[in-house]
Amino acid sequence: MDGVSNASQAPRVSIVIVVWNALEFLRPCLRSIFAPGSDRSNTELFVVDNGSTDGTADRVAAEFPQVRLIRRAENLVSPAANNIALRVILAERSADVVILLNSDVVWISFFHDMLNSRFGPYPGCARSPGQ
Repeated sequence: MDGVSNASQAPRVSIVIVVWNALEFLRPCLRSIFAPGSDRSNTELFVVDNGSTDGTADRVAAEFPQVRLIRRAENLVSPAANNIALRVILAERSADVVILLNSDVVWISFFHDMLNSRFGPYPGCARSPGQ
């Protein structure tokens, strides 16, 4: 995903999830994002593993190869870990919309559809659904 997307296209979405020893929550989250029949061609997903000791990073790498996994040796506070992925996204200019998501969230397709309809015609503009 290079450059800026065309306003007539669905926005390019990057999702960032910071995790530390939370595989039991992260698996359902990732499965919901990549549910069968979901078109995520305009979506990239980053998981920043904050030095987990429960095998989270290895399981993500094995079960979800489409995830861009960033392994950290130490447990950083979430904002610092988010910034690691955000720097990559900004350097690559790979997203129109960035979502910082908690690992215990179950994604519903409605949310992705809403992003496409709300942000597609307004590149560079963040809006809440009520506006």
